[in-house]
Amino acid sequence: MIYYFDQEVNWQHPKTDIDKKVRDEINKIKDQYFSENSLKQVKLVYPKGAPEKVHRVFGVLKKFAIELQSSDGVWRYSRARKDNKGEYKDHHVFVTHSTLYHEKDIEFIWFLKNKAYAVASGKLYIENLEEEAKQEVDTLSSDADIKYMLMGKHSPISQNEKLVREVAEIFGVPDVEKIGSNQVKLNLYNTILEGEKMQDSFTNFENFEAMTEGNSKRKAAFHARRSINDNLVGYNNRDRAWYVKEGSKFTEKLVSIRPQDVPDRKEIFIQEIVNNPNIRSRLFMAIGEEEGTTIEELRELDRHTLLKKAGDLGFKTSNQDKKEELVKKICQKLDIEYKPESA
Repeated sequence: MIYYFDQEVNWQHPKTDIDKKVRDEINKIKDQYFSENSLKQVKLVYPKGAPEKVHRVFGVLKKFAIELQSSDGVWRYSRARKDNKGEYKDHHVFVTHSTLYHEKDIEFIWFLKNKAYAVASGKLYIENLEEEAKQEVDTLSSDADIKYMLMGKHSPISQNEKLVREVAEIFGVPDVEKIGSNQVKLNLYNTILEGEKMQDSFTNFENFEAMTEGNSKRKAAFHARRSINDNLVGYNNRDRAWYVKEGSKFTEKLVSIRPQDVPDRKEIFIQEIVNNPNIRSRLFMAIGEEEGTTIEELRELDRHTLLKKAGDLGFKTSNQDKKEELVKKICQKLDIEYKPESA
């Protein structure tokens, strides 16, 4: 039973605003934990109650007493209605390291999620079994997909050694050029799988798919990683930024890194090269790499990048040149068919 100022809350047949509020919150709990496709159970965990390994079989489990009144004294849970004297029959519920609850315990689950100080303070927590199960299924599914793509006899990716080595280098697999193709595949597989387990934002199955399916993305990511490895770009600790390098000198700034992202600076640099056409174009120009340029890709570039591209191609520009005029001149220089933007 749920009580509000010692009055039972009639959430199943609501009349007051409090009744309706609790009803709506309980319905959300039902949707989250007890819907058709859910595990239909809630796991409450008391971390300090975990049995020590030595005593796991015969040791006495620690218990925690959950007070059945909210910290402000307004709300109360009880497994039974008050007695004839208006007194509650229970004041605590004792739990051990982990306790499972089901839909019949819905009112107590509501109290735990919304009013129990022990949960709000972090002494206890509700484990999301459904989300953990989904993550495990997703990991297993990704694992099977990666295995097939890298090792399947009929996988086109598995047969393309150059592609596999490029992707392995993108994801930081060491000594890609020195080891055999099967070792490259195995090391790449383990790298992606570990990234999935660690929920890495760069080394994961989604990015692996993108790199194996998209030639332009793979090319950009490969040259970004190769530029780092070959010291063609460098990270300057003073202003937390990646630069094009000429010898030991930092020249053109490419990507700035936020303080909190410094540990992942290499991966962020690669992602910027893949996703930002202006930075990608400036890197490719600096390292002398050709882009499969189209008029659409030129129009994605900003005016500053177009001016630098024009300079690298060896023709003069002026401050009066508008962006579309620069696109037209570059098209003529590269022998790309030019069509006005409105055409």
